[in-house]
Amino acid sequence: MKFSTKYIVIGLFAITAIFSACASGPAGKATVSPTEKNVKLGKGTVQVINFGNVTLHAYRTNDYLGDESYILEGKKSLVAIELPAFHSNLGEYISYVKGLNKPLTDVMLSYHPTGADYLKEFSGVKIHATAASIKAWSDGGAIKGLVDSFTKTFGGDFDPCFHITLRGLITSRNFPA
Repeated sequence: MKFSTKYIVIGLFAITAIFSACASGPAGKATVSPTEKNVKLGKGTVQVINFGNVTLHAYRTNDYLGDESYILEGKKSLVAIELPAFHSNLGEYISYVKGLNKPLTDVMLSYHPTGADYLKEFSGVKIHATAASIKAWSDGGAIKGLVDSFTKTFGGDFDPCFHITLRGLITSRNFPA
C-alpha cells in the first residue's frame, strides 16, 4: 500500500489531537487550546501551530513548485518531515531550525529526498524512509526521474544532491511501504 507524505502528516496531526485530548483537565476540558501564528522569512513563511506538548512548523517555501516542509517540535528535540530542495530556501530554513534551539534528531523523507546542503548543518540526524521511497529515489524510479527533470528545468537553484547514499539509510519498519 502506498502512502504519501500528506497522509503521514495527517496521521501525525491525528496522533497529536489524541494526545491533546488525553491531556485534558477536569470535566474533559482541554488545558491547552492550539495557538497559531505566521512567521515571515525572507522568501517563505512558517505557519506555527502550537498544540501544547507538540508544535508544528509548516514551512511554505514559495519556491517554483509551491513545496512545504514540516518540523515537529517536542519538548527536547525536532523531527523534520520532507525538506526544501531549492538553494534559495535552504539558508533561511536552516537559520529558522537552528533558531528553535533544539537538536534536529530525525528526518522523515518520502518525495523530497534532495537538498543535501540542509543536513550538512546538523550532526547525528537519523534519516527515515519507506522501502517504496528508497525504490523511487533509485535509478529508474519516479522520484529520481523528477529530480533529473527539475535539475534541467530549474538549473543551479535546484539542489539535486541526495542526503546520503542509499545504503546508509535507516528504513523504519513503522512506516508502511
